[in-house]
Amino acid sequence: MGGDDMVALNQAQQHAVEAGDGPQLILAGAGSGKTRTIVHRIGHLIAAHGVAPHRILAVTFTNKAAAEMKSRLSDLMGDDGGGVMSGTFHALSLRFLRRYADALGYPNSFQVIDSDDQRTLIKRLLKERNIASDRLHPSYLLGWIEHCKHAGLMPDQATEQLWSGIDLRELYATYQTQLQQLERMDFSDLILNTVRLLRDVPDIAVALRSRFDHVLVDEYQDTNPVQHEWLTLLCAEHRNLTVVGDDDQSIYGWRGADVRHILQFEHLWSGVPVGIHRLEENYRSTPSILKLANAIIDHNVERHAKVLRATREDGALPAWKVCNDEY
Repeated sequence: MGGDDMVALNQAQQHAVEAGDGPQLILAGAGSGKTRTIVHRIGHLIAAHGVAPHRILAVTFTNKAAAEMKSRLSDLMGDDGGGVMSGTFHALSLRFLRRYADALGYPNSFQVIDSDDQRTLIKRLLKERNIASDRLHPSYLLGWIEHCKHAGLMPDQATEQLWSGIDLRELYATYQTQLQQLERMDFSDLILNTVRLLRDVPDIAVALRSRFDHVLVDEYQDTNPVQHEWLTLLCAEHRNLTVVGDDDQSIYGWRGADVRHILQFEHLWSGVPVGIHRLEENYRSTPSILKLANAIIDHNVERHAKVLRATREDGALPAWKVCNDEY
């Protein structure tokens, strides 16, 4: 990566990019250039530290973000991103399981069940037990199973859950058995089963951990417990985990995201020095908008201290408008 590329970074971004080994927490406020910072950090690890591109893993949450990451890596380094492995938690887990699923009793050629077939399987399971949908709705059972998987819990690890006298753990266990007999995993199984490999199969855990020297993840405030465990287990040996996120933008608690992962990052890696970097220069909004946003966010009790600063000139003042509906 050439010097001209580094000139384009602001001071805080440059410090985050050039940070050495060990856990790094990049607190990136809205519109502060977080993807740019991740991509340049990857480039710096390769150019200045001699890390082989294929030994760097970049993790995103959505396919759109993964495509953006690949595109920016290609722009910076050419050669389709230089061989850096990047993708979503689910896509990367699928890639790992294609090699190691047999250790969990699945064929490596297993298929991922789609949502329609998943619902059909759950309905059939309930019908076999003569459980009517007004007593236990299929979507409730599916939602509870997914909640368990997001928490990293297999049926025998889940807490007892009785619904209208029905033991949901037993239904979860049967559902998993039937999936396995069909040589299928559902979407949530991909991450959970990768965690099971890292937790319970020592030789495979060693192989997966030794595969990468650096792991970087975007939108860390959106990680649920099983994704968080996926990352920490994968980085347990080298501890070179760079997380980028913003606790002020944590809005996915309803789907299992736990903002404590970013709030307590320093405590998680308490045995080693943790680098903390704050990206506070905002390239998206005007000063008036940021002044209002900072004033509102400042009322949050549990948060990392940071204040967004505008780089644009001021525009129209924000206005308060009450609307009857979303239109």
